[in-house]
Amino acid sequence: MPEPKNKIPIVALTAHNPKLFFDDYNDVGFSNLLTKPYSVIKIKELIEDFVVS
Repeated sequence: MPEPKNKIPIVALTAHNPKLFFDDYNDVGFSNLLTKPYSVIKIKELIEDFVVS
């Protein structure tokens, strides 16, 4: 896809937490991964990382 559509971050929110999932999430197109328990601080930091980059 041409820019900017190819730069849209996709974040996986999950309670599923095995090691294998962490190894594969990027390969299937996710930009980042956030597991439970979610917190406002974690979400804020994740958003800030995307805004800065």
